[in-house]
Amino acid sequence: MKENSFILKYSKKVLGFYFVFDLLIFGFWMFSLMLGYHLIINIYAIIFFILLIYLITSYVFWVQIGDTKIKVRNRIGRNYQFDISEIKKIEVYYEQNSVFLRIFTDIKLLKLDVGLEEFDKLARYLIDECKNNNLKNSVISEDCFLYLMTYCEEYIDENKFNVTIKKCK
Repeated sequence: MKENSFILKYSKKVLGFYFVFDLLIFGFWMFSLMLGYHLIINIYAIIFFILLIYLITSYVFWVQIGDTKIKVRNRIGRNYQFDISEIKKIEVYYEQNSVFLRIFTDIKLLKLDVGLEEFDKLARYLIDECKNNNLKNSVISEDCFLYLMTYCEEYIDENKFNVTIKKCK
């Protein structure tokens, strides 16, 4: 891996929490099976398998950011990559109680949870690429740029970037 590259993935603590929770659901499922509660058995079985699938797909998912390439292994295990110059749009997306960063290319949509490990490095990387003119001016929306700046306190403290300027110059 290059010096400037990093990997975004789900936290092992979060995945561990879901694993323990899934084991508890499995225990309740087995307990209900022994007692003969058939409706509860079906409910626990459904919850158990949904959480298990979520856990496995979250463990498989990762995004590797390099100097100019972004490599992705999606939740079903398929790999793809694209160059940073292929990005057409980056926006912040609010869904229920979660915040996501959506990266659009011509043929792909990459939806990243802001709770991923190393997300602050991604924010710095995107801002640097925008300031170095490796990303077009219209790629990052103004709301998204300001949101990413919240992860980059050192840039605001050092006054490297004039945030009041619309997006990148």
